[in-house]
Amino acid sequence: MDIEALWLTQQGTRTSDNRDHAGFGMRQNEFLGAVVDGSTNGAANGGYARAIVQMLVDWFVETAEAITADLMVNVLRQLHENLREQFPRGSASVLLIHATGRNSITVFHSGDCVLGELDTNDVIAWQTRPHTLTNALAEIPLKVIAQSPTRHLLTRSFRSRAFEPPDILEREEFSGTLLLASDGFWAELPEKDQAKFLAGDQSSAETDRDDRSVLRLRISFSDHLVFAMHDKSSKNLYLRTQPKGRRGWSKGTCNQPSFRRLSSLPQGALRSALRGRSTIPVDTLCAIMRTQQEHQCGRRPICATERTRSRGRGAG
Repeated sequence: MDIEALWLTQQGTRTSDNRDHAGFGMRQNEFLGAVVDGSTNGAANGGYARAIVQMLVDWFVETAEAITADLMVNVLRQLHENLREQFPRGSASVLLIHATGRNSITVFHSGDCVLGELDTNDVIAWQTRPHTLTNALAEIPLKVIAQSPTRHLLTRSFRSRAFEPPDILEREEFSGTLLLASDGFWAELPEKDQAKFLAGDQSSAETDRDDRSVLRLRISFSDHLVFAMHDKSSKNLYLRTQPKGRRGWSKGTCNQPSFRRLSSLPQGALRSALRGRSTIPVDTLCAIMRTQQEHQCGRRPICATERTRSRGRGAG
């Protein structure tokens, strides 16, 4: 399975921070992608969305369990419980995709982030519906939902008050282009502006707009998982790969956060890595991160996406 990812996000005007976050986790022949949109209401929901992404990705690359739909729901339930004390008023929309080497995908969604499929003519066919009051009692086209003021009232989401299981969509042997979009993308942008946004045009004269984000995943058949991230990807992105050997953190690791943004990488190293390409393999990203950390710390730490913890040893 080959996956080429492009994450695009633009901060809106309604909050002081961009509350749309994305994350990728890779392990042998498996991939987890996440888009989480923190609610506009509540000062801490940007941090809540970031924490959900980081905890999910960390769990995915560190667990030895076989991933099933039931396991994912149970993990979301436990994650929800773990975050309730820190974020007592947390509220977010969650959209996850788990893909395996057989090109089987499972999608989990709760809230108003939606999944779309982009055809060869760049037309989006939306595959899921948001959980809003507008369409709570009947199937309504997404275009109609987008125009309704009651779409902001969610009937299901990832909120601290109570855990609500996500809806699940499964596809076998999928090949094509998927879009994981926040409501700022699918509801506030007309179709022609959605195409412009995907092409990198984020110009906007609107004075009142939500954060708008979309994760594009181009998936094709391959014997092994090959992941590449587009060099135009935005911030608010968390990426980890499964380390070779034991999982977690190792002794002597430089105290660097595992949350790394593409924009923080050295531009010269990026240009050298690209060499005419528009994507960067994840192993190359890890090498660039490692070099940057060596420069900052004066010693050779393990890449933030490859750290391992020595089990049974002290933490000194």
